[in-house]
Amino acid sequence: MHQRFGSPLLVAETNAAWAGLLAERGAGDDRNRAREMADAALAAASAGGYGYIERDASTVLERLS
Repeated sequence: MHQRFGSPLLVAETNAAWAGLLAERGAGDDRNRAREMADAALAAASAGGYGYIERDASTVLERLS
């Protein structure tokens, strides 16, 4: 839904949160999907200056390392 709104902030926030959930669950391909979503969230957050989303996405990527 956030992609349909065209809001980079909402998309980045959703991707970071979803990535966190997938990383925690860790079933099947969850870790790869989480990494992709966290990378996308981090890029959008960096470009948009959304510091708290950068922190959340970075935290997920650190957990996946």
